[in-house]
Amino acid sequence: MQEAMERKGEAGIPLPVKRSNGDEIGQLEESFNHMIHELEESRQREQQEEKIRRELIANLSHDLRTPLTTIRAALNGVSPEVTSEQGQDKLLSVNNKIDYVSDLIDNLLSFTLLTGKKYPYHPEDIEMNRFIRETAAHWYPALEEHGIEVDVQTLDKPIYWNVDPKWMERVFDNLLQNLVRYASDGGYAGLAVTHDKITVEDHGPGMKKTADRQGTGIGLSIVELMTREMNVRLAIETDEQGTKVSMTKKDAHA
Repeated sequence: MQEAMERKGEAGIPLPVKRSNGDEIGQLEESFNHMIHELEESRQREQQEEKIRRELIANLSHDLRTPLTTIRAALNGVSPEVTSEQGQDKLLSVNNKIDYVSDLIDNLLSFTLLTGKKYPYHPEDIEMNRFIRETAAHWYPALEEHGIEVDVQTLDKPIYWNVDPKWMERVFDNLLQNLVRYASDGGYAGLAVTHDKITVEDHGPGMKKTADRQGTGIGLSIVELMTREMNVRLAIETDEQGTKVSMTKKDAHA
């Protein structure tokens, strides 16, 4: 019986044993096989439920994007007819909410794919100084619009990380989206590269002050999942003076 417990199939469940005879040992073997059968059925149900959940979220994400696109198009159509400053402010607010919901949909789908090990992962050597400069340039208009000073510090010496560039882009998009939405009052966004670490820093109210605000949780969960899969150590320091997110690549090389 002990040997049977150590022999496991592909699903990690012990393999059934052959019943030896009709005595108490045989009854124990039969009970053991019955337990294995129930475990296999339970695992199959879990896998089927997980598949249905992923398909449901994928379909729901697609179905939600369609009306959002229609709403945005309608707002763009009526925007020229709205001449008052108050009306334009309200249109901008609605557009921002559409962006917010769209980001939530993307994060929900990404989180589902990540937890189901279905998110494509293609690592390659990325020069991180260049990556950070390009990320800052991409986000500069949005940061400037919210009155956020951008401070970018990179090195002259190339720093290479073997990561998926699309995953890293998603990590920084989530971090900077949260910074714009919840830490813009601090008026500061710092991105820095050292020989073994990359940091994103703000002077906002801290995550404890914004923890109850919608949208921060799933975005950070995606950051945590992606960095873990890329063998990147994530550390977050936060207080009422601001938040600093540090990422260290365990096998970073120059």
